[in-house]
Amino acid sequence: MNKSKTNILLIIIIVFIVVLLIAWGFLLNSAIGLFSIAKIEYENTPTPLPTINNVMQKVAETDINAPPPSPTPLLLKNGSKGEEVENIQKQLSVLGYYSDKIDGQFGNGTKNAVVWFQNQHGLDADGLVGPSTYNLLFSNEAQQAEATAEPTASPSPVPTTVVNTNYLILVNKSNKLDKNSPKPNLIILNNLVDKNKIKVKYSNTEADPEAAKALVQMIDAAHNDGLNVWQVSSAYRSIKDQQTLFDRQKNKYLKEGFSEKNATSATLKTVALPGTSEHHTGLAFDITVPDKFFKDTKQSLWLAANCWDYGFIMRYEEDKEKITGFIAEPWHIRYVGIEHSIVMRDQGLCLEEYLYEKGLISSLD
Repeated sequence: MNKSKTNILLIIIIVFIVVLLIAWGFLLNSAIGLFSIAKIEYENTPTPLPTINNVMQKVAETDINAPPPSPTPLLLKNGSKGEEVENIQKQLSVLGYYSDKIDGQFGNGTKNAVVWFQNQHGLDADGLVGPSTYNLLFSNEAQQAEATAEPTASPSPVPTTVVNTNYLILVNKSNKLDKNSPKPNLIILNNLVDKNKIKVKYSNTEADPEAAKALVQMIDAAHNDGLNVWQVSSAYRSIKDQQTLFDRQKNKYLKEGFSEKNATSATLKTVALPGTSEHHTGLAFDITVPDKFFKDTKQSLWLAANCWDYGFIMRYEEDKEKITGFIAEPWHIRYVGIEHSIVMRDQGLCLEEYLYEKGLISSLD
């Protein structure tokens, strides 16, 4: 009897365990199934597409005229070439300022178009494409070209910047002053300069009034930079004075054994023939330091770096000797006015090249 009860109890326990195992398996499979369904639904749910309103808003926020990436700082000028030049040519063409070939070469055609654009938009019309011109050109504020604003390739009859000034007068071997030319308006330099700041070698030296004023301002600035010793060795010279100077130099070569022809040729390298010297204009100065070779002085370096800011140019530079016809003269400066000197400095032009680009002379010969 006891054995029978034990067997029955054992059977009940086994059945109970089996029932528990069955129940556990069902619950486990259900959980796995739910997880799988959730995973499938997640993976197959499409990503919501942007509404048409959102798309249009993004388009509206994009500036279709934004300029292509450009180097910083940007400065494109006559002689520049490449993709950036091609970009501005295309934009100028779209706006009606440029009609020449789009070739990525910044020449006179591109420069004229830039000047036209700058004039119409109230910018400094220097023909240089800096950040302000570049950004305006590619902005929504860029205006279509107005036909009446286009500059002519050659002056008609002369640009207004030249009509009202004689400061761009060209006097050289190909542009000789007549011996009967009237004497320019001049002042005695010693009546204007501070003799404690600059020495005038010859007391009766004369110069153009505006050029003399610019000289005084420049020397004041040099003193502020700690350079206190300056001298004007020459300014205005008459044709007669130039003849005396030329003959004196030529005679030195003759005494050294040069032939007549060779003495003349050697003299022409440093002394202009009468009638072909810039000193006849009163706009040129020979700046020196007493008892020193000027090229080796700090004053020479300062003058070459700063004279442009006061309307002067270094008239005879080493890399321009074939054009000017003279060897480099670091002491010789020429007044042209600051509106011209800055452009000539920035574009690396001598006076002949500048006048040629402006259409005021027909060749560089």
